[in-house]
Amino acid sequence: MVGLEEKMEPIIWMNMSGVYELEDFYRHNHFQWKEIDLRSVKNTNCYVDEETKQEIRDIIAPLTERIHFIDSGNYHYLSLLWMEKIEEDFELIVLDEHPDMQMPAFGRITSCGAWVREAVETLPHLKKIYHLGAEEALMEEVWKEWPEGRKKIHVVSQENNTPEYWQGIWEETKWNRLPVYISIDKDVMGRSECPCDWSQGVMKFKELEHFLATLPEDAYILGLDVCGEESADDFFDAKRNEKINLKLAGDIERVFKRKRSS
Repeated sequence: MVGLEEKMEPIIWMNMSGVYELEDFYRHNHFQWKEIDLRSVKNTNCYVDEETKQEIRDIIAPLTERIHFIDSGNYHYLSLLWMEKIEEDFELIVLDEHPDMQMPAFGRITSCGAWVREAVETLPHLKKIYHLGAEEALMEEVWKEWPEGRKKIHVVSQENNTPEYWQGIWEETKWNRLPVYISIDKDVMGRSECPCDWSQGVMKFKELEHFLATLPEDAYILGLDVCGEESADDFFDAKRNEKINLKLAGDIERVFKRKRSS
């Protein structure tokens, strides 16, 4: 075990609401944790205007850590701000019960429910999105209002969420020639697996682990974030989230041990 600390990928946890204070996963000394406390930044819950986005951009600009735990799903738009830092072509994999592709409600204000759509429209290096876990009815509503979104977004049904399916996708599309960013909202799992604030999907945690395990060995992960904490002051639900977060940290570390292919 000598030298283990040098080999671990540092992990940022973004303190947006204080919800993590009910958990202890980031105190586990097997990992290198780094807190970014943004509670002093005003007006960040669900929506952020351009001034607030710039304030957050300035804070994360010097950060090079690739793994980020970003609080509850109310702050999922932080994925967009992390991806803005990417300066090469890449693909995005989103695991989420919700499409997060709504029409912006207030002009160009960024929201947790529209950040994927904004990424498609504003990030020239983003070439394709794989979206896993969204309700079929919600996706149909998106395509009716935003049919052009189909050009970049490939929706993966829950039925297809098998190791064999993903291995076929990686082989057929050769996507692993591009780097990838992964964004996980834990509400893609059922509440019995992990309690979250929003409506939840049906994925099992083991299925999430299987997905991570199928990532090609030569895939380079530019970044990965996790959100989906339950903000309610419930000790037992917080401990269930803590357990999932600690397991996820281990799974993610194993993914990030791989080297970038030449």
